[in-house]
Amino acid sequence: MDQSFHAHLIEVQRIVAHRGRLFLGLYLLLFTAPYLYLDLVTPESDGGYFLMNFVGIGLNFMLLYTLMRESDLLGGGPRTGIASFFGLSLIHSLGVLIGLVLVVLPGIYLMARWLPAFGRLLVSDEGVVRALGWSWDETSGQLSPLLLALSAPISVIGLSLAAIFLPITLVEIYPNWPWETIGLVALLTSNVGLSIGLAWYTVLGVSVYACLRDAPDEAVEAFE
Repeated sequence: MDQSFHAHLIEVQRIVAHRGRLFLGLYLLLFTAPYLYLDLVTPESDGGYFLMNFVGIGLNFMLLYTLMRESDLLGGGPRTGIASFFGLSLIHSLGVLIGLVLVVLPGIYLMARWLPAFGRLLVSDEGVVRALGWSWDETSGQLSPLLLALSAPISVIGLSLAAIFLPITLVEIYPNWPWETIGLVALLTSNVGLSIGLAWYTVLGVSVYACLRDAPDEAVEAFE
């Protein structure tokens, strides 16, 4: 594994997160609160969840744009808008989902190889397919450090999902436990954790893009 790349990637992540900390906080609030409301008040509202999918895409786009702007990675400004971002999100999500359903590992592999695609898409006019191709080519030599870095947000997302399904599994085994209270805690933990995991994934994607666009040590120096 390229220890130098991994070390620089950690430092760039710290800087990107610090520079975008205000919007990161706002993102966590705006992403968590509506989903928590739906889960608690209208859990059977399919329309509400469907609408939140689009709201989530918009929030993720704004998070990406803000992190790229605050990290001085936009250059002359964004070359694409939310429509292209939506297209890339759709392809990314479908590819990763199919990979996760098949054997899990192919999905994680695709996540690592496509990490910087969103940053590339935002600063180029190449389109979705070429942004994915650029990402695939540039990450080919750094798979091990990328998978290691990716393990953190994936773990947060996985534990967040487990927080929902674990009480459902245990309720029949331990029926006398205070499941109403446990359920509320599980919903809060799951929503907050999922928001943190998704935000972390975006921070990581921007950081990987910065390190691959320039040499890793140059990416760190550019932020100083």
